[in-house]
Amino acid sequence: MRFLKAQSISQLSYLALQDDPPEQEDLLIVKGLDYDFSLEKSERECKAPIGLERKAEFDNSFSASSYSRSDRKPIYARLNSQTGWQPEISDNSQWLALDLMKAYQLTGIAVQAGHWQDDSSSSGSFGNWVIRYRVQYSDSNTASDFVDYTLDGAVQHFDGNHHPFNTVKQEFRIPIVSRYIRIIPEQWNREIGLRVELYGCDYPLDAIFTGKEVMIMNTNGDRSESVPFDTYRGFISMRFKSSRPNGLLVHGIGSTGDYLGIELLRGVLNVNINLGTSPRIDGKSQVSVGQSLYDSQWHWLNVSRIGRDLSIMLDGYETYARINGSFENLNIDTRLTFGGTDRFRLAGISPEMQQMFKGCVENLNVNNYRIISEVQRKQNPAFAIKGFLYSNCRSEEEVPVTFENFDSMIYIVGSSWTRRSTYLEQLGSGREALKPFLVVEFAFRTWEETGLILYNGFEGGYLQIGLYQSLIQVLIYVANDPTPYRPANIGYDNWNDGAWHRTRLEFSENFIVAIVDEETFAVNRLFKKFTPSQDFHFGGYNPKGTGQYKPEMPGFIGCVRALKINGMQLVLQSLLLGETRLSTGGRLELIGQPLVDQCPIVDRCTPNPCFHGGICFQSWFDFVCDCTLTLYNNDKLCFSSTFLPSCEAYEFLNETASGNRYIDVDGSGPIKPYLVDCDIGQTAAAQRTSEAAKTLLSYLHSLSFFHRKSDKKIDLFGGTILKTDDVHKQPKTMPKYTEPGSYLLDIGYRGVDVDSLGYLADMSNQCMQLIFARCYGGAKLLNTPSNNPPYVWWVSRQGYRMINWGNATAHSGKCGCAMTPGKQCVNSQYYCNCDAPVSAGEMQVDMGFLSEKEFLPVRSIKAGGTTGKDKQKDKTLEFIVGDMFCTGDTRLQNVVSFWTPRSALLFPPVDATYGLDISFYFKTRKAGGVLIAMTGSDPGRKYNYPRIRDRDGNNFYTPNSDTDHFKISLVKTDVTVDSVIELSYHNGFRRHLYRFFRPNDRRVLNDGMWHYVNVVYTIKDVKVRIDNLFFSPTEPDDALFVNQWQETSFYDPVLLATEKDERLFLDDQIVVGTDTGEVNGFVGVMRALMINGNLLDLYGHAKYNPGFLTKPGDIGRCAVQKPCQNNGICFEYWNGWKCDCRESAFGGSLCTEEIGYYYGGNDVTVWTIPQTLSQKSMSTDTITFGFKTDKSVGTLFLVKSDSGTSIHAFMSGVYNQSEYYPRFRLLELALINLHCNQAELQLKYTIIR
Repeated sequence: MRFLKAQSISQLSYLALQDDPPEQEDLLIVKGLDYDFSLEKSERECKAPIGLERKAEFDNSFSASSYSRSDRKPIYARLNSQTGWQPEISDNSQWLALDLMKAYQLTGIAVQAGHWQDDSSSSGSFGNWVIRYRVQYSDSNTASDFVDYTLDGAVQHFDGNHHPFNTVKQEFRIPIVSRYIRIIPEQWNREIGLRVELYGCDYPLDAIFTGKEVMIMNTNGDRSESVPFDTYRGFISMRFKSSRPNGLLVHGIGSTGDYLGIELLRGVLNVNINLGTSPRIDGKSQVSVGQSLYDSQWHWLNVSRIGRDLSIMLDGYETYARINGSFENLNIDTRLTFGGTDRFRLAGISPEMQQMFKGCVENLNVNNYRIISEVQRKQNPAFAIKGFLYSNCRSEEEVPVTFENFDSMIYIVGSSWTRRSTYLEQLGSGREALKPFLVVEFAFRTWEETGLILYNGFEGGYLQIGLYQSLIQVLIYVANDPTPYRPANIGYDNWNDGAWHRTRLEFSENFIVAIVDEETFAVNRLFKKFTPSQDFHFGGYNPKGTGQYKPEMPGFIGCVRALKINGMQLVLQSLLLGETRLSTGGRLELIGQPLVDQCPIVDRCTPNPCFHGGICFQSWFDFVCDCTLTLYNNDKLCFSSTFLPSCEAYEFLNETASGNRYIDVDGSGPIKPYLVDCDIGQTAAAQRTSEAAKTLLSYLHSLSFFHRKSDKKIDLFGGTILKTDDVHKQPKTMPKYTEPGSYLLDIGYRGVDVDSLGYLADMSNQCMQLIFARCYGGAKLLNTPSNNPPYVWWVSRQGYRMINWGNATAHSGKCGCAMTPGKQCVNSQYYCNCDAPVSAGEMQVDMGFLSEKEFLPVRSIKAGGTTGKDKQKDKTLEFIVGDMFCTGDTRLQNVVSFWTPRSALLFPPVDATYGLDISFYFKTRKAGGVLIAMTGSDPGRKYNYPRIRDRDGNNFYTPNSDTDHFKISLVKTDVTVDSVIELSYHNGFRRHLYRFFRPNDRRVLNDGMWHYVNVVYTIKDVKVRIDNLFFSPTEPDDALFVNQWQETSFYDPVLLATEKDERLFLDDQIVVGTDTGEVNGFVGVMRALMINGNLLDLYGHAKYNPGFLTKPGDIGRCAVQKPCQNNGICFEYWNGWKCDCRESAFGGSLCTEEIGYYYGGNDVTVWTIPQTLSQKSMSTDTITFGFKTDKSVGTLFLVKSDSGTSIHAFMSGVYNQSEYYPRFRLLELALINLHCNQAELQLKYTIIR
């Protein structure tokens, strides 16, 4: 079996495909995955046409702003009619209205062109059709009540026809529930012409829950008063709204312990489900979606399940989950309750949940049972209700007003509503001491921490109500009051969470009563009674208005509705018709263009844009990610870290200090960075690998249980040490567990999960892990050689049961003592030392290193066959599991050579919508070339509708039609004489070009040496690393780069201008080695290319696709053929190579031509060492030379220093001898290549410091 696994539930997750582990499984949360759940019957029915085309009941449903002639009336706007509707004048004030006679749930709309003809007397065919339109809806047919269809606070503009022959259907991602519909044409061809059909279904009754009602659906199959419940698949859908953050929506529990619970908890929707729990696997799962769902707004919910696959659709956003456990059926064989339950603290309900649901529910559907209709009809005894069924959830429409900047506000002038009214008299009856002289009510929602909601300047003081640091604050200032005033902070929560909060403030002398979201707060403050003025500042402060004292808060940014003062409400509907006079007297002044009847608040934190568990905070204009609790702090979205993927990668960048380091094995992938012990040696990687086994075996001697004097501790070097918890390095003695495998010893790795360590093992050349067992009194290990099951086994990272021990091969059924050549176990008849018979109190040991890395690290040990913990008389076992030690990095061996400018490799695209993380190594001698190029295929794909219009509000503009692209190149600039890295990209709104270098760093990138590049792009920033240099081109304070960029100007940023879309849409192939035009290609070598945590197989693509002019591996002659002889140094160039013979005693192109001098006995050559060399501290030198002679004595060379030290090499008789003086130690002196009286003498020495 295969299953998908994701590591994070707080962001758009990365997926990895793994084998289904038999030992454990994790809950899978994936957001945005294209998973095919079959449509339920009710869903299919609700996507059918409602019948505007032919049904007679809609004959009187069509009306319009106007029509041009009798055969273009609104009635002809039916789909497939002969003509279609055409208004008298085609402008932006025209509309087509539909009265559906009752409320429908609408899921889509289809449009056709209007009148079309072939006029042979004119220039040809022409027609009238609508190119773009928007949809409005209302529960009444009053013009001011119609609202635009929106998503995420943004008005949706739908694409219509582009020629007269087709029918264009659009779906409503969130269905519309309404009776009255308006279609507003916005762009058209020639004239407006339209025919239309709507898709949807009847809308059933609604129900009001007051916090006391419970609806019941009996599912007990043994009873006649029940309905069958599909255990394998099913769905629950509804539309709900509430002003309470907590409430139980659905609950059911079965006789076997299965349960289902859907609840609102702190404004988040939780789905709790358990398909069954076994002793081995916990089947409990919880999936959480949404936030601030207690905003008194309607929310669509659909929960679908097929087996263990769960889908949750909330307001158009879909989340998928893989439910824990090994069962696939949900056995709810008792009942389902809706709106609450008889008692809480049941399985499937969170411990903190103690409240019934209070709010409205519509269209409650469970497996095609319409619950509200069934309860109301009272014909099916399987459906019942405890309490009373209230319907008609339609509440009074409250027109909101939105203040989008600090200067926007509504100034209320001269209203008489502040006089003491009968409302206040009635309110104060019975509590004379607390008679309120002012009552203020309003509801607000915002993301901002501080802002002024209401201000009243009265004679000698002022009243200020607003938010201050996320709390509601009331400040009353009365001049000449001997009592110093202090602001009153209301509540203990953050009120800037984007949800609606209904607030009521009652002012009595020295006392304030505040009711926020039905919770009461009382505040004692010493202040005199004041008489408010008739002018109020709503949403900000008008310096030209009344009030001699300026408030201490900036203006409010957010939405406010339902403003009441002393029981009288500010009616804003009249503003939609241009009326500013108030029924209470006075008038309204709109300052700074506040938006009336709109609340386009955007929740930028849902879904969470912060990766890897980053915490999202938002304001009205933007969001920020807090990456403090993550290890991904390289960028502003917690997308990437600054850590390298392995210890070898650190060593490659000359970070040679050993010690603890964080490694990030998959870059921006789902596996979190973790701490390892990097033991970095001074030898080459190949030497480290060959020494690994010897080093690991010597590591055994450093463990605490080994005490023989002859064993010495040898330090590890050149690898990555993944440390287990310290407790596993001390002998763990088993208690009495007689059954095989009945004792479980889980192995911890200092907080790092085993799956993450397994990924590192896969990417390493070699991994080993010590496993040790000490057996007393005849306790057995593998129970060899009989066919009986083993008493002990270890569990691999995949959850496999491994029947081998020490350095024995996997599944061999043996211990290491039976696998070592020339060595046998203590008893040759047994395959483990522990399995041999021994006397009471006698001890045997089986130990060794597990080295098959595909099974490492060890997840746990399961054991049995013990009778107690007394080592002298019981059968008992002790275990030690050591650290896992890995060497090498296979990604660094994934190498390809590009040997012509047209060489290239092609890879499938990756999702770079929110982030792109690219890292690789390269080397070249060429001065320029494109390293990686990525493009998008469709320039308009990411713009479903134009979001910008001109100052007249009529004409819409489309963003720049250039496709998105992202390119990393090596270029030669005018500033530097050598190559630098260039990054260029286009994200639809901007073109960027960055070139990176340090003016004081003359780094050469085309020097034939390996260089590391890491480029991270997010919608917030760009981070670049080149070797050990870091750049932040989007940060204004980073001036150490050349920044050349151009912003495309294609619109006038005025009304309706929204945030620029910085996302990248790169859905075309990834081209490595050149750009998409196959020009200016890279010539050199590249390796370890990773994009968004995934390794691109350069070597494999080059090996199996030879037509792309690439070669697998590094084809340089220097590395393979080694053409330079006699210590000559080989340098690679993009079109060849060259030998540097300066450190050789030979010359020529290959350092093979002998360079010599004849000495006649009295000749001598004196070389004075240059000062630049003599100042260097050299502890070891190698001097090589060749000579031939027929003499038996003579000085070969003499080296002297100013300090008096010297070294002398001479011939004496038939022997080569050397003489050394204090502070020199001769290490090596040998004759080599002896042939025909010719010899080469090599001398190696070291200076004694």
